[in-house]
Amino acid sequence: MPRHLRAVLSIAFAALLIALLTLLGFALLRRPYYPALPSPNGYDDFVRGGEAIVGDVSGYRDLGLARLQDMISSNAEPLRLVRLGLTRQCSFPTELGITNFSATIRDMPGLKKLALLLSAEGKLAEMENRPADAAKHYIEGLQLGNETSRGGLLINRLIGIACEAIAGVPSQRWSTVLIAKMLTWCSSNWTNSTKGESPLMKLAAMNEGLPCTKSRNSTILSTGLNPGWKYEA
Repeated sequence: MPRHLRAVLSIAFAALLIALLTLLGFALLRRPYYPALPSPNGYDDFVRGGEAIVGDVSGYRDLGLARLQDMISSNAEPLRLVRLGLTRQCSFPTELGITNFSATIRDMPGLKKLALLLSAEGKLAEMENRPADAAKHYIEGLQLGNETSRGGLLINRLIGIACEAIAGVPSQRWSTVLIAKMLTWCSSNWTNSTKGESPLMKLAAMNEGLPCTKSRNSTILSTGLNPGWKYEA
């Protein structure tokens, strides 16, 4: 190979190497992009709820009715905060978690306590013969595990999975109970439906007295799902 050709190739190779190193340097020095946190952020409500928990909630499975009622009543504020957070968009502060992980890891045990508290409330509803409320509280525990994982790192997802596991087993059990009760109720009331108003529509409207838009008759319908539940058509 002629000497001048080798010199040209050497210069071209050196220029290419310098260009690649320059691009690599810019990529390493460039500040990573983090999506903006929602405002208000439901994750902040979860953190505050975890910090507000009173007493040890991990042993709720061994408590009797009276002590379980005391636990739930003394933790009304954490329960309010976790439900408030579930109504909002949630995101773990990703940038803070990467740049100052120790500032965020201390919040994680409180999230697990919130899941335990929701499950304790579910157990109380079971003991008070309110299976629909029990299923609702367990589902809230599953939602908590999902929402706390948003925007987070691998450890955040592991905490979320732990929260879902706490609520998952009883929620599966009580969802089966509820489905059986729903089918029983629908079967016994199917022949009583009038004017195109099906029992399924009534059932969907029952929760907390929501009105059924298909009917204007003033009737009260009670079911075995939750004693005291009323339906106004």
